[in-house]
Formats: sequence, C-alpha cells, structure tokens
Amino acid sequence: MSDYNRDYDENAARFAGEAFVLTEGSYDCADQAFDREEQRVGDSFRRDEQAVENAPENVARYAEQGFNNTVQGVENIPSDIGAGLRGAANWIGEKIGGVENEGRRAEQDVENRYDQAEQGVENRYNDAEQDVDRFGQDARNKYNDAEQDVDRFNSGVENSYNQGEQQGRRDGW
Repeated sequence: MSDYNRDYDENAARFAGEAFVLTEGSYDCADQAFDREEQRVGDSFRRDEQAVENAPENVARYAEQGFNNTVQGVENIPSDIGAGLRGAANWIGEKIGGVENEGRRAEQDVENRYDQAEQGVENRYNDAEQDVDRFGQDARNKYNDAEQDVDRFNSGVENSYNQGEQQGRRDGW
C-alpha cells in the first residue's frame, strides 16, 4: 500500500471516530433533553388530570363561598344602612352644632360690642356731664369772683368817697 492510501485511511478513520464521538455526544444530549421534556409533559399532564378530577369539588367550594359571601352581604345590608344613616346623622349633627356655636359666638360678639358701645356712650355721657358741671362750677366761681371784685370796687369807691369827703371837710370845702 502506498503512503498516500495509508495517510488517507488514518485521516478518514480519525475523522470518522471524531464524528462518531460528536454524534454520540449529541445523541446523548438529545436523549437527555427528550427525557426531560417527556418528564415535564408527563408532570403537566398529571397536574391537568388532577385539576380535572378536582374541578367538581373546586367549583362546588367556590360556588358555596360565593353564595355565602352574597348571603352575608345581603344580611349586612340593614346594618350597613344603619351605619350609613348614623354616620350621616353624626355629620349633620356636627354641622348643626358648628352653626349653633358660630351663632352663639356671633351673638356674644354683638352683645360684647353693644355693651362696649353702651359703656362708651355712658362714659362719654358721664364725661360730658362732668364737663358741664365743671363749666357751671367755673362759671359760678367766676361770677362769685366778679361779684367780689364789684363789692371790693364798690367798697373802694365808697372808701374813696368817704376819704375824699373827710379830706374835703378838713380842707374846708
């Protein structure tokens, strides 16, 4: 055999061996992937089968829960209405109470301002009355002072007259 054939046979054998190993590894990987997928499909099938078997019980349980929730909701309607009415009544009462308090505050403010105004008018009246009294007293005092001045003047005139008369008599008039 020639060297060419021998080299060719060795290369072909090596290539065939490598290809076989690669193919065998790929086959093993594909086989494992198939087994995993088969397991997953089987598990999914068993879950679906269990769900179908449990469906009547689940539907009955869900229907019973829905019915019970509906019945409970209907039974709660009177108390819910009562609670709503109580809440509305409380809200209305708070608003009315607030209005009444504001009314009382406003009334008290008006009364306080009226009392202050009345007190101010009374104080002004008292001040005016005192001013009038002081004016009258001052006028009386000035009148009395003027009267005394007139009396003193008259006395002075009379004294002057008497003195003049006495001096005239002395001097011989």
